[in-house]
Amino acid sequence: MAQVLSLDNKNGQNVTAAAEVFLEYGDFIRAVIHFNLPNPAEAHDFLHDFFLTLVANPIPANAIHIKRFLYRSIMYDIMDHRRRRMIQKSALRNRVVYGRTAQPNNPDNVIMDREQLLRLFDLVESRLTRTEATAVTLRFREDYSTEEAARQMNIKPRTVSKYVYTGLEKLRRIVSHEEVHS
Repeated sequence: MAQVLSLDNKNGQNVTAAAEVFLEYGDFIRAVIHFNLPNPAEAHDFLHDFFLTLVANPIPANAIHIKRFLYRSIMYDIMDHRRRRMIQKSALRNRVVYGRTAQPNNPDNVIMDREQLLRLFDLVESRLTRTEATAVTLRFREDYSTEEAARQMNIKPRTVSKYVYTGLEKLRRIVSHEEVHS
């Protein structure tokens, strides 16, 4: 949705046109977005992305019903946003529950995989005990073997395996619980 814009005259005109649309229809745009995306942070980000969408794809000059056009554009973008979010959650769940990615060599998944890993390790650090988080991080972020992680943590390899197993079980429950409630 968000697009990189060059600073040529056409885009300058598009920015002005999008700003004018937001001045005139901003309350309507915000209402539609906030109604469909109740999370305030998500709605705020989406609002900025929608502005960029209007810059990249201005309202056609022959559009008669501007509000109708805006509503359809917002709803299509929201559907696309939800679809991408669902794909990301599914891929994250596959990574946690099954330990794999759907298409590891697909270039489009590289950025998504990186974002998912960052999100996953945020969960590791915030939801697991210190020892479980350390064991999981050493095994999967630092790519240590069980024996190397045990030396690093100053514990037995079997204990590292126990911490990793327990940590992954907790992560599976957390991700499954979040999927059910989202």
